[in-house]
Amino acid sequence: MVLIRERVFSVVQTSFSGDIGRLVSIVSEKCLLLFNINLTFYLYVKITRENIIKLSALSFMTSLWKSFVTIEKNLAEKLIAAQFPELTPVHLEFLGEGWDNSSFLVNDAIVFRFPRREVAVNLIQHEVNILPYVAPMLPQPVPIPSYLGVPSESYAWPFAGYPLVAGKTSDCFLLTLEERKANIKNLALFLKALHAVKVEPLLERGAPPCDPLDRLNFDKKRGDLLQHLEKIKELELMEVESLVRFTQEFRPQYSSFIPSFVHGDLYARHLLLNESKQLCGIIDWGDMHIGNPAVDLIIVHSFLPPEAHTAFLKYYGAVEESQWLLAKARALYSSALITVYGHDIHDRSLINAGLQGLEFIKAGLL
Repeated sequence: MVLIRERVFSVVQTSFSGDIGRLVSIVSEKCLLLFNINLTFYLYVKITRENIIKLSALSFMTSLWKSFVTIEKNLAEKLIAAQFPELTPVHLEFLGEGWDNSSFLVNDAIVFRFPRREVAVNLIQHEVNILPYVAPMLPQPVPIPSYLGVPSESYAWPFAGYPLVAGKTSDCFLLTLEERKANIKNLALFLKALHAVKVEPLLERGAPPCDPLDRLNFDKKRGDLLQHLEKIKELELMEVESLVRFTQEFRPQYSSFIPSFVHGDLYARHLLLNESKQLCGIIDWGDMHIGNPAVDLIIVHSFLPPEAHTAFLKYYGAVEESQWLLAKARALYSSALITVYGHDIHDRSLINAGLQGLEFIKAGLL
């Protein structure tokens, strides 16, 4: 870790000693995340004729969303059997893995989630502290942690088990526009109830008082978004010219808002639908916090076609234009990121979910 940092700054100091302060600050801004997650890479630093510094990671041993820990099925089975003998014999089915957790279905009834990286430990703890209190206030089922695993010699972090919320994630379905529109009311009323939950009791229970990832700061995300759109173009997944133009030209207005309880990461894979393709649950609450409700309204732009937005607002309530546009911009970033991530992990349904979101946003720009 120290050697990697020293190697990078040695390159900077050797090449650009005359302006080291500015260079170090830029390296820190662009690469601090890489240092923190222990990626081994070689840094190439180049100054163009316009004196713009470009940083390019030439050789990554792994991408940003690869985890540190892989939870094998046999390890999960042993941990569950050892800590929860009432569940033996353990019948285990691998459900999948996201950026933060690996999930297993136990005995067809309980979903166990194991952190794949250290940052996810706190996210599960937030679910343990908050979801049992919030669940009765919401019109859709949410997973409530019922089994709390503790660290051991075999696995260094806590983990949790949740009674299964029935349904399939919405990206598993090839939804028509009418089937999406049929979910307008349920989605709107869920978000209306969620954002109406009083925040003081949640803060007392340890809810994060703000968004630690600053998701709605579009000015900070603009460069990354342009890179994602460029990759989508290179992969020939869709035409992105209008999306690139919006990204370059959009200037967000960060207006005041009423701090609300938010899910924080609403996209297709966190919506559950039943066999009738109706909303029947919301999952993966690790990114919950007290913040701007616009961060949840991204699901409107990425899941519903533009012509459905007026009907959504009829049930949800009025939203200031600046907040609505901020949600659209974040939906664009989220959909592009999901598309690239889905491509990198060879997940076709995730690619389709991301591309569908981009198509809806693109149609809304016309």
